Amino acid sequence: VTVGSAAGVQARPRSGSAGSSGEAGGRAHVRLDVGPTLPGIDVSHWQGEIDWERVAEAGTRFVFLKATDGHDFLDPTFTTNRSGARANGMLVGAYHFARPDPSRGDAVEEARWFVSQADPGPGNLLPVLDLETSRGLDQQGVTLWARRWTAEVQRLTGVRPLVYTSPYGWASRTGDSRALARDGSPLWVAHWGVASPLLPAGSWDGNGWRVWQYTSD
Repeated sequence: VTVGSAAGVQARPRSGSAGSSGEAGGRAHVRLDVGPTLPGIDVSHWQGEIDWERVAEAGTRFVFLKATDGHDFLDPTFTTNRSGARANGMLVGAYHFARPDPSRGDAVEEARWFVSQADPGPGNLLPVLDLETSRGLDQQGVTLWARRWTAEVQRLTGVRPLVYTSPYGWASRTGDSRALARDGSPLWVAHWGVASPLLPAGSWDGNGWRVWQYTSD
């Protein structure tokens, strides 16, 4: 389940390895105007204890929660945050912070870890691959890793995951590959402090964005 054709997301403040993920830079990218949006947030343990009743009263309609990181880390606030958000009427989804490396089967192992812990299912937002690092892989290697991760999550859940990235980060890590877009993964673009986001991969191969993270606050 996704949240309409577009959804504005308020960013987590620098959740770990890639605090500059939403900053613009580098090569030119396609720009699209922004249509109607729904307000949401994304959170992790970096936010500490959250007053979910207050979040709901502020008009928040949905939340993406950090679930996993690499192949063995479970965000310690994931279960509590999911329960709190659901209890206050928000749609919820989970994301995985990728730690790609060249070892055999790494992408599949991380995908299985994510699904086993996040347990995405009917009624949830689409699962998310948060790709902010390359860890020594070249652009072709990162692209192949991401395709393997998303394919395995789709095999296990029956839905195609979102991909979270910034325009500059995608160009730097994958060479601006359109492969994930053509595989059918929707785009969650991180681009802060602008009136509308710049998009990687030829406007995500003409598909535009599904979610826009527009601030780091």
